[in-house]
Amino acid sequence: TSDHELERHIISILSRHGLSACFAAVPFRVSESGERTEWTIDLARHLIDAQQAGIIEIAQHGHSHSRLGETQTGAPSEFYGIPSVEQLSAIREGMAHLESIFGKTITGFVPPWNTYDSVTSQAVAKAGLGFLSACWEISHGGDVTIIPRTCSLRNARSTINAARRFESLNPVIVVVFHPDDFEEFHRPPEPGESPPFTNLGEFEDLLSWVRSESGIKVEKLSRLAERSQSGYPLWCLESYSWFRYIPYRIRKLFPKNILIQRSRFASLLEIMQGAVVKGGG
Repeated sequence: TSDHELERHIISILSRHGLSACFAAVPFRVSESGERTEWTIDLARHLIDAQQAGIIEIAQHGHSHSRLGETQTGAPSEFYGIPSVEQLSAIREGMAHLESIFGKTITGFVPPWNTYDSVTSQAVAKAGLGFLSACWEISHGGDVTIIPRTCSLRNARSTINAARRFESLNPVIVVVFHPDDFEEFHRPPEPGESPPFTNLGEFEDLLSWVRSESGIKVEKLSRLAERSQSGYPLWCLESYSWFRYIPYRIRKLFPKNILIQRSRFASLLEIMQGAVVKGGG
């Protein structure tokens, strides 16, 4: 039910620039009457081809993107608060179906609405998935690598520029976007939905800039997870209590919501040196 034409355009742009992206795919669809439809190889053919060409990797986007509950703040969720047996069963069933379509092991999990709980991360690990990617604010880890989003296409360029002042810390930016962010999306926004804020031309301009700038490397999320599991964990300064003791005038210069993939013993001197470098965000 997604916009296949827009997906083809995005894949084509990625291919032209020699870059890759992670596509989060929903295995099943459940109608309002409760009827379930399975995703098929025919409908996924353009994504299968892109995956085989190395342009995209496929992550599992929940089970059927059904609203089965909600978080304590009222946000919709397919997994938050759901019993562990049900979560694990749904994840395994969806994972098996995607693997039957793409003929390749699925290594990533993206929960619908970015909502999940500690039971979800445990279930993801039990299912054999390598990473879970969702929003910044929630970080239940355990035995699975958490790779949260850090920005959207709207502020990707400024976030990258701000992070580049801290190159010695190996900053990681995770840019998340959705089809309805684009003006070319096949249907207009519904009442209450935000209007699109970008288009395919701007997307291509951003990727051209990324490719032209030295020091910027684009990697698959699965590769980030592999490195994390090999002794280079992803972490953020805000998660450490000592970070708040850095003088505010210095701390506010450090870009928010960037990940670091380097030893946790990175020196405070390097952080402060990066903070006072002139220019950038």
